[in-house]
Amino acid sequence: MCGRFVCYQDLRALKAHFPIDRVEADLSPNYNVAPTQMIPAIVRQDGENVLRTFRWGLVPFWAKNQIEEDANPPATLLTVQGSVSLMELE
Repeated sequence: MCGRFVCYQDLRALKAHFPIDRVEADLSPNYNVAPTQMIPAIVRQDGENVLRTFRWGLVPFWAKNQIEEDANPPATLLTVQGSVSLMELE
């Protein structure tokens, strides 16, 4: 996962677009969000929509631990075919 995105909405703007009942996250602008960083997300918990932060990224089933996954560079079209870690996806 090598894509990046912008996360700059304030709480008032988010509440205008999404039903948020409870906030458990500190929002701060990030104009270059990368995998492994913490991002806000709305989850359903105990019948409420809760704004919390989560680590953005993917830990595939074959990774033994988080450190191993963080050490793997993102795949590109040119490297997928020869990658041992992506052999099951071919």
